Amino acid sequence: MFERLKLKRAKRHDASRVTRLFSSIDSSIQKRDVEGWIGNREVFVLKDRKKIKGAFSFATVGILGLFGFLYIRKLAIENKSRGHGMGSLLIAKIKSLSLKMGATAFFLFSLHKAIRFYEKNRLSGLGRLFWWRKE
Repeated sequence: MFERLKLKRAKRHDASRVTRLFSSIDSSIQKRDVEGWIGNREVFVLKDRKKIKGAFSFATVGILGLFGFLYIRKLAIENKSRGHGMGSLLIAKIKSLSLKMGATAFFLFSLHKAIRFYEKNRLSGLGRLFWWRKE
């Protein structure tokens, strides 16, 4: 079902679509924020051919390869794709990407309504803070 989905770094022309995705979970997101993150190479998109199905933005903390980890700023799946396993696929890809980038862990703050999703995907949590670390 997901064999056509590819995780790729976002490009400048993806900014409007990524802004709409992130705005669906956080109305304070501005296009200029997304453009800055894309310019800093801090946004990945999950694409089905040319259609963006999901995206996440991150920041690195520490020194990757030594004790670095990723802070996941935003993570969103398009509305019509939610509830079909695409978010779980994106979490798995973030785990893999974290290791490739030299990060030993990542963390994020969850929306209240997404807490069960992160628990289901075996992220450790305390309140709305969730994390994953290399075992």
